[in-house]
Amino acid sequence: MLKKSLLIGYFFLLLSGVSETSHVDHFVRGKAYFYRGRIVDAKQEFRKAQRLNPGYDKIDEQLAAEIAEYLKKIEEKKRYAAGLQKRVAQDYEAEGNFISAAKAYQKLIEQYPDTKEATQALDELYRIATYILEEGGRPRLFTESNFYIARGFFQFLLKRLPFGERAASVKHKIGLSYFYDGNFSEAISYYNKVIKNYPQTRYAEKALFGIATSYLNQSTTPPRDQTMTEYALKEFKNFQQLFPDSPLQKEVGEKIAILKEQLAKHFYKIGTFYKEQGDFTAAKIYYKSILRDFPKTTWAAISTERLNELISEITTH
Repeated sequence: MLKKSLLIGYFFLLLSGVSETSHVDHFVRGKAYFYRGRIVDAKQEFRKAQRLNPGYDKIDEQLAAEIAEYLKKIEEKKRYAAGLQKRVAQDYEAEGNFISAAKAYQKLIEQYPDTKEATQALDELYRIATYILEEGGRPRLFTESNFYIARGFFQFLLKRLPFGERAASVKHKIGLSYFYDGNFSEAISYYNKVIKNYPQTRYAEKALFGIATSYLNQSTTPPRDQTMTEYALKEFKNFQQLFPDSPLQKEVGEKIAILKEQLAKHFYKIGTFYKEQGDFTAAKIYYKSILRDFPKTTWAAISTERLNELISEITTH
């Protein structure tokens, strides 16, 4: 407690008309906040009092000791409250209520950011948000709202994990949540951020695969526009060159084969259209482009037959 002399000194300080806030002012405010349960505000005021305390006399020394004691009590209260909040989150998870568990961890991080429990909660929130997103590794395509909820948790984490491989992972998860939601343009945007900012991490590989797959999912069957098909083919080829040792190479090769079949079919239909219109020159251009660009597709052999037919018709006429 403050000695009587300290209170008298503070009283005369108020009467003196000094407008600047002193270390005593901050101490009194901090103490008031402390007993009203406003721990964060109390800590801020006590810290200000510490910085301004001149330490000239015994009163100031006693004040410094009391401030230190209150700060110690604040840390104890915070650790206790953080521990309780952690148990709340754990109880929710034990019940299988993962969204409430994630929200509880988020609250812990927000209210007690400088505790060891908050540091641990970052990892727990990431783990649970990932489970909400993928439900044990299997995308929940039937519940779009879960993707939105998971994305909110990852965006919360991104503000607190702005650098390093964990940040790359979080950005990749955000992109993945947009991908599952069918918002491929936003997915591509986040995947590109991963590649640009974290090119040396393993998430750059996943992001490039995600970009190519996003374009693939937007491609349409011939005779409709094949721009997205071409983009997907380009990105999968980039993947083959940049990550030759990736375990995804086999899958990428299979997707490239499918995309080439689709583009070859598209060009074949265009060539056939010109052939039926009597524009043999244009038809030959498209048939030959299939032989040049997609020689291993099923449409290459058919295009060879059409070219032979065109030569026969031209010769006949």
